[in-house]
Parts: sequence; C-alpha cells; structure tokens
Amino acid sequence: DTAWGVADYAMEELIAPALLALPRDGAPHPFAVFRPFPGHWDAGTARAQERAGLVIVVLGFEGAKDADVLLLTPDGDLLFGENAGLQHSRRGPTNATRQARLEAALKEINASGGNAERR
Repeated sequence: DTAWGVADYAMEELIAPALLALPRDGAPHPFAVFRPFPGHWDAGTARAQERAGLVIVVLGFEGAKDADVLLLTPDGDLLFGENAGLQHSRRGPTNATRQARLEAALKEINASGGNAERR
C-alpha cells in the first residue's frame, strides 16, 4: 500500500499527518503526493526516523535529483523543510519558541553523531 497526501509545492505541512503515520524505521516506504495546482501525482518513497524528539522525513520523488528533508514534531508541527527540487526552497520556524526547539534538537543530534536517542 502507498501512503499519500495532498499538498501543492512548498506546502509540506499539509502532508504531515500522512508522514507521521509511517513507520519510523528509516526504511523507504511508498509515498505519493497529489499536487492540486498542476493536477498530478508525485510518487516516490518516504523514510522516517525519530531523533531528539523530532521526526526526520526524507522524501525521494521519482525523477528528482535530490531528496526533500522535513523535520516535524510528533504532533505535526513542521519546524524545518528543504525542497531540493527545481525551485529550491527552505522553510524554518516562524517564532522564537519553535526556533529554540529546532536548535535544541539539532544540537542533540549533532552531539550524538547523528544518532540521538529515539524518544
């Protein structure tokens, strides 16, 4: 079965619920996103892991040179997103509290060599 969501480009927070439902085992799982504006599906895989209180998702879509990276809280708040596609974009926290949460988690991940304890 393929997990799926609906979101236009640069609106990854809309697929957070579908991504959070994936196993957080780091393995590739089939994933598709319907893009309403262009009216087509992007298909590929999603790999999810939980580290330092964040869910790290790497999305690899068919035909894409590079993967998208999303950092979500377990309750679905998109703290960081980087789209490496044709129109490269990067999104970060919009307030100091969310920025502090992201920075603390990244510090923990970096200090552990990328293997911060799962929570």
